[in-house]
Amino acid sequence: MTRARRRSPLTWRAPALAGLLALVTAGSLLNAQLLTAGAWLDDHDRSRGIARTERATFNRGRILSADGLVLAATVGSGVDATRHGTSTGLPVGDFRPSRKDTDGTGLENTWALQLECGTRPEEGLAGPRGLLGQRCQPADVRTSYNAEIQEAAVRALAEAKQAAPGARGAVVALDPRTGGVLAIAADDGLATTVTGDASQPGSVFKIVTAAAIDPAGLNDLPLAPHTSLPLPDGHSLRNFGGDRCPARDMIGIPALVDALRQSCNTAFALIGEDLGPERITQEAAAFGFRMPGTDPAEKPDGAPACRTLGLEPIGKDHCDLDGLPVAVSSIESHTGDDRSCLPQQMAIGQACVYATPLQMALVAAAVAEGGRLRPPHIVEQGERDGTVLWKEPAGQPRPVIPPENAEMIRTGMVEAVKAGTAKRAAVPCAQVAAKTGTPETGPASANPDTNAWMVAFAPAEKPEVVVAVYLKAPAGGHLTGGANAAPAAATTLRTALVALKWADRC
Repeated sequence: MTRARRRSPLTWRAPALAGLLALVTAGSLLNAQLLTAGAWLDDHDRSRGIARTERATFNRGRILSADGLVLAATVGSGVDATRHGTSTGLPVGDFRPSRKDTDGTGLENTWALQLECGTRPEEGLAGPRGLLGQRCQPADVRTSYNAEIQEAAVRALAEAKQAAPGARGAVVALDPRTGGVLAIAADDGLATTVTGDASQPGSVFKIVTAAAIDPAGLNDLPLAPHTSLPLPDGHSLRNFGGDRCPARDMIGIPALVDALRQSCNTAFALIGEDLGPERITQEAAAFGFRMPGTDPAEKPDGAPACRTLGLEPIGKDHCDLDGLPVAVSSIESHTGDDRSCLPQQMAIGQACVYATPLQMALVAAAVAEGGRLRPPHIVEQGERDGTVLWKEPAGQPRPVIPPENAEMIRTGMVEAVKAGTAKRAAVPCAQVAAKTGTPETGPASANPDTNAWMVAFAPAEKPEVVVAVYLKAPAGGHLTGGANAAPAAATTLRTALVALKWADRC
């Protein structure tokens, strides 16, 4: 379900101005005023013979977090007014009016009519406010962002970078029950950006591969233990640390659970070989990944991927998340050096898979919700003086993982925290389910650079928060999901469980 569309300020002001010009005579153009939020200036352009009506103040409501922190507000009045935000790092955009144009970005721009007039998102100029001749009253817009969780995410990212000098990264937190974005802490927009090979998610993508397996065969996968496997292109695929896995006979659990617990590359390469590239890409598309096109030289349109997530597209490569541009995650048919993508590599999130941390948080959210995924959102409602003026409708969940697969993936993620690659994601107040990722980047070599990923949720049995962590290593860096990303996930989860009232302390 796509949430209500909002008309850009640039699109709703133009018809209003045209209507105004039709109602006044040429001699009254200099005195014409459009009575919307705040004062406006009329600037008569003699060379064009038209009146240009532009904003002169910042008379608009506040942007609030779910727990009441003011994320953006107007300070001062008249021509001396300024728009100030907090230092949380939460992306709300900015607003910079002038006599030449009105320049806004992010939520400040997309929700301008709601901030200035309190108008319902679906009404536009047809609503009870914002009509010609009526003065608007500013209203506040409340978001799903949680200031406490955001502070923890910022701190977790800073600590992770301190432990890995030169690294850059992102931490994203979601409420899997609603799709609400709780926190986004990121360097250079990395939470919502795809940056070539550096955005390969590695083993966290094994969740998508496991979701693609026929539920009837989950308990009988023929996954013999290996330390490495030869690939059709002449290279070989090895397990991290040279481990031999999965160890099904030794521990008496399904092979898939142990493959997730140990993040077994060879096991998932065999699964990928059996599934084939089409089945893997189809499953990824259900989560909102862009599928490869028929022509490797031409990038396909990302609009279908956006709409799968319940979002509107922005061009071919971005989706609109309530005013926040989010890069489309994708699976390609060929590598950057024009080699065909192998299903064995796709299955472990390497070579031809590119994802944002936000996208991988959504993948984990689907597991947390038993295989169902809600559209993400940031904006919750409009308010004025404590009265709710409108609420954004919740997006409808849709099935993306068979329930049997989701339960086995959850079990594997729990085992990874108990006795596998994700032990450092554990927290004292709840059982965590987590999946690590350590993708190799750059040219193939005996000692490649590696980035760090983790997706996690808690409590594992009834999740209230999902976290995704991504750390991009500096040149020559060797980061791992278990050592570098897991502590950041644990820090964020501990604060989130208290902030969301699940635990008194953690």
